[in-house]
Formats: sequence, structure tokens, C-alpha cells
Amino acid sequence: MYNYLKLKVPMNNSDNNYIFLPEWFPTKFSDSEKKLTWLWESGHNPVPTTPLSTGIRNLTTSEGANDANKYLNREQRSISKVINGYTYYANNLTSAENIDEENIHNLKVNNLVNKLDEDWKTKYLPEIINDLTEMKKNIDIISDLKSGLNVLDYIMKLHKRHWYIHFLVVLPLHDSTDKFYKFLQNFIDDFKLSDLYNLFNGIDNKSIEIDKYLYELVHKYKDDLDSINTDDFFDLINNTEFKSDNSNKFLQEFLEFINFYGYRSVGFDLKDSIWIEDPQIVLNILKRYPMSINKSKSIEYSAELRQQTLNMILSKLPSDKEIGEFHELYDLLKEIWYLKEDHSFYIDQSSSSVLSLAIKKIGKLMHEEALIDKAEDIFFLKMNELNLYREEAGSIGFKNQILLRKEEMNKFKNITPPKYLGTIDANQSESMSMNTMEKIKIFKGVPASLGKAIGPAKIIKSFEDSEKLKEGDIMVCISTNPSWTPLFGIVSAIISETGGTLSHTAVVAREYNIPTILEVENSTELISDNDLIEVDADQGIITIIS
Repeated sequence: MYNYLKLKVPMNNSDNNYIFLPEWFPTKFSDSEKKLTWLWESGHNPVPTTPLSTGIRNLTTSEGANDANKYLNREQRSISKVINGYTYYANNLTSAENIDEENIHNLKVNNLVNKLDEDWKTKYLPEIINDLTEMKKNIDIISDLKSGLNVLDYIMKLHKRHWYIHFLVVLPLHDSTDKFYKFLQNFIDDFKLSDLYNLFNGIDNKSIEIDKYLYELVHKYKDDLDSINTDDFFDLINNTEFKSDNSNKFLQEFLEFINFYGYRSVGFDLKDSIWIEDPQIVLNILKRYPMSINKSKSIEYSAELRQQTLNMILSKLPSDKEIGEFHELYDLLKEIWYLKEDHSFYIDQSSSSVLSLAIKKIGKLMHEEALIDKAEDIFFLKMNELNLYREEAGSIGFKNQILLRKEEMNKFKNITPPKYLGTIDANQSESMSMNTMEKIKIFKGVPASLGKAIGPAKIIKSFEDSEKLKEGDIMVCISTNPSWTPLFGIVSAIISETGGTLSHTAVVAREYNIPTILEVENSTELISDNDLIEVDADQGIITIIS
């Protein structure tokens, strides 16, 4: 934990604004960049990102976003900068709002959202599924470094296209949800974010589908799970004799599950482990699954809560006109709500995982040729450096540079980066000063899934930390990844420093009826492992009991 007030920080006081650039978190800002307020994007970047992953994301995710914004006639509203492995965003609106351009944007968004369900099912999804098949086939034909890099170019091209589709889905979905939320707030003074969540409880999606599958496996094959030694599990499911033997029904079903649903990464870096390359990740979760989870009760509760919220809204809308407008917006969002998780399964997870597997295969080839010390070291190269091997593989060496980058990443992995950098105002400075407190007892956040729970806290900053979770623990995290959702069946409550209306944490937590509070600043620093805490998600309050 860092005490901001005791640091020697260069600050210029001007109109209640400050320049915050701490010496312990060095960066190079131009004069124009110093004038901006930079916010750490902790939701998707809770730990430092490797150089290669950063470079590829810039060429695929960022470019896909740029193309989507251009198509939607939407001005790029922020810029990003990777600082010590962490991604920061700053508002960079330089021009006055153009009403004509805004109208064109709104028209395109409306057109997209009205046919989003149809477009996804008839255009986008078939395209992505076909692409994923081709991407996997191309990985299989990689035989040397040059062919591997050519395949990587091809896969990155498709991956960029997938991210373009991602934003054509997400931006209209987000805009429509915000419009719906504001509409209801206009007529219902005390309408809360948790009320909005309740309206969409019980809508199936890929994340829920995956967790239901795992839930069924646990209940069908509990005895088999207890007898499996995780140390040799990977060898077992890849054994030729096993594949021809149908006697072990659990292993057969598990293998089918992994082959279809296994393209999920445990983190946000392309270097992170993927279920299909390490099935023991999933098995270890299953072996800790409590038998007490009652899915049918959860479904009934979701339906009841949704109906109660719907009745409350309809009783408070002033006239038939507003009720009609409500149903128009609500019916549309119900139809496309599943896309929040489904598009993520195919794009954020599957497409990214296949890309990762291609890079890892190239890394193995580079290791075999003694170009790098370990296969994973490929992720500590930059994109331009990797491309040099295409023609000059025998004469280029970056081993020393890789070693320095790994040391630097480990250094910054063990700190909590500043929430804000650059020009900050008094409110942001006050928010940062929370870290000066030795211990506080009460925290406030945004309710995402209602209910109450008491239990020991476990600080989970990466998937590796999840091994310490036991039934009844309260998970305290910076953010969650879609592949973490099976962990929700173990814990009694969730506290997250980030999150939002459409976050994975919120969507899945409500289906599990797990008390969940989002946007609890500094909770992973100010709460410790095994602190006994009470989570009151009805009020959005966390209390440290002892």
C-alpha cells in the first residue's frame, strides 16, 4: 500500500488543479499529455500487460474500435497510453459537438440496435464461427518460424475484424441501455442501478450456459471428481486409449466441454493460460464446487424479482404514453441482452484465445531454435522486434532485453498504480488520499446483486489467487474475467473495485443471487485476507467486523 501524502510528488497548484506524476511510477508525458487527466483502466488491466500483447491489442482491438467509431460517425472520445504495463485513458475531445454529426451517429446506432439480434444471428456469428475454424486450421499448418509469422498476420487480420464487430454490438447496446436507464430515472426518482439489473435477470447467455454445464457435471459425477488426481489429468484426457474407451462418462463429457467451451483465458493478457491448453484449471474449480447450489431455486428467484421490479415501474409511470415507450425500449433490450455475454464468448474470449495459441506455438519454435530462453519469452518482445525474425532469424538476439522487461513487469506487478495521473482536481486528489488511511471499517459502493452475506475476505487480483477461495468466502477483486464465473458458485459475496451496467460480474452474479457490490475504490488494498466482513448489497455497504 502506498501513502500518497508522504510521497515527494511534483505538483503545480493552479485553479485547484494539480499535476500528479509520482516518482515511484515513472512515465514520459508530453506537455500536452500532462494537461489531461489519465484514468487507470483497471477493469481490463488489473495487472501489467506484456509488450507483445500490448502491441497486438493496438493493432487489432484499438484499430477495430477506431473503424467502428468511424462507421458510427462517432468522434474518438479518449486516447490510451500504456504506462509501466498498465493502460490509462484520457478524455481528448478537442472540438465542439457537431449537431449534424451527432444526429448521424444516433441514426446509425438506432438502425443497428433495432436489427442487432438478426444481424448477430445471420451475419456476424456465422462469419466469426467460420473464421475461428480457419484460424485453428492455420495454426495446425505452422511448421517453421516464417510460416508461423505469416499465419499470425492472417489471424490478426481476422481478429481485428472481430473487434470491429465487437464494437458494432457493444456501442449500440450500451447506448440503448443508457437511454433506457435515463428514461426510467426521469419518472422514478429513486430508480437504482440494481433495479435496472433486476429487469434482465434470468436471460440465458453463453456465460450462464457454461456455468450450468459445469454445475450439471458436478452433480452427475461427484464421486468421479473426488477420485481424479489433477496431477496427471492432462495426460489422461490426451491418452489415445482413453479417447477410444467410453467407460468413464465424466471424462468423456468433460473433454467434449473443453473442446467447445475451452477457448477462455484466465486473464486479459494474451500470455495468460487458456482452458483448452490447461483443462486442470477447470477441474480444480469443479472439485471445489459446493453441492448446495440450487439452480432451480435461483431461476425461480430471478423470475420473481424481475416481475416485482416490473410491477413497481409500471405503477409509477404517469400515463399510457410512458408505459408504451417503456415497453418499446424494454422489449428491444430483452431481445438483445444476451449479446453482452455471447459476443464476449466468441470475440473477447474465443478469438483472443486462438490468437494466443498461435503466438505460443511460434514461441515454442523460437525456443527450439534457441532464439529465446523460454517459449513464453515471446510475449516480452515488441511487435517490430518479432517481425525482424521473419528474414533475420539467425542474426538477431533480444534475450538481455527480454530479461530486463520481465524484471520490470514483476516490479510493477507488485504495486498498486495510481488511479489518476496528469492533471487532477481536488476531488480526485481526495479520492487518492484514501490510501493514507491505515484501516477503515466501512466502504460504500454500487449494488449490483442484492442480498447480504458475512464471511472471510479473500483478495483476488489474478486467477492464480483464486486457489485460496473456499466455500463461503467473500471475493474482493479489482475486476473479474468471463472465465472466472465458475468461481461465483464457490463464494458467498463479491466486492469489485470496477464494474458497470453490463459488466460480467454484475450479469452473472445476479443469476447466482450472490450479493455483489461494484465500484468499491481501494478495497483490495484496504481489506486484507481473512478479514471478517459483512456485505450489505441492498444498501451497497461493506463493513469490516474483525
